[in-house]
Amino acid sequence: MTLDNRFIGLWGVGGSPDTRITADQSSPDGLWFRLGEREPYSLPDGGTLHHGHYEDWTPFVWKRVGSGSTNSIIGSWRHEPVPKWTPPDEGEDRAYAVDGTYRGKYDSDPTEYFGTYSLSQDAAGLWITTADFFLRLQTVGNAFIGTPVYGPPHAGTFVFSNNDATLTLTYTTPTQPPLVFHRF
Repeated sequence: MTLDNRFIGLWGVGGSPDTRITADQSSPDGLWFRLGEREPYSLPDGGTLHHGHYEDWTPFVWKRVGSGSTNSIIGSWRHEPVPKWTPPDEGEDRAYAVDGTYRGKYDSDPTEYFGTYSLSQDAAGLWITTADFFLRLQTVGNAFIGTPVYGPPHAGTFVFSNNDATLTLTYTTPTQPPLVFHRF
C-alpha cells in the first residue's frame, strides 16, 4: 500500500482546518496529524514551564529534566501525576526539539507520541500551537487503512469530489458515520 497523493494537504470537517496529512519521508505512507489549539505557555524561570491545563484551567507545571536553554522550551520536561483529579492525571514526559518537533510519553503507556509545534508571541503573551500525530495512512485503489498511535485500526473507502477539494471517508472499521473533509 502507498498513499494517494491527493490526501496531502490541510483539511477540515467544520469551518476551520483540523487535520494535516503529509507524506512520510521514510516510507510510501502518509502521516495524519490532528491540529491542536493555540495555547498559552510561560517560563516563570529556566526550570519551570506552564503549558496545557486541567479541566479548571489550572496549568500543568512542567519541570526541566537535564540541561537546556533557560529562556526556551527546547529540552526535556516532566510533569508529575496529580491524583486529585477525576480521572487522576498521570505523569508525562515531553521533549521539544529545535527543529519544531516534540516527543512525549505518559507514565501508564509505553507508546511514545509525537508531533510538531510552533511558538508565537503577541500582546497577550506567549503561545504554542501543536499538531499531534494521529495515525499512519495507507491507500490502495479507493480503500484506506489507518494505523493510529492508540486504538484499533481505521479502515474504509474514500471518494474525492469538487476537483479534489472534498474528501469523503466511509468507515468500515470502526463503524461510524462518513466524514466529509474540505481542503483548506
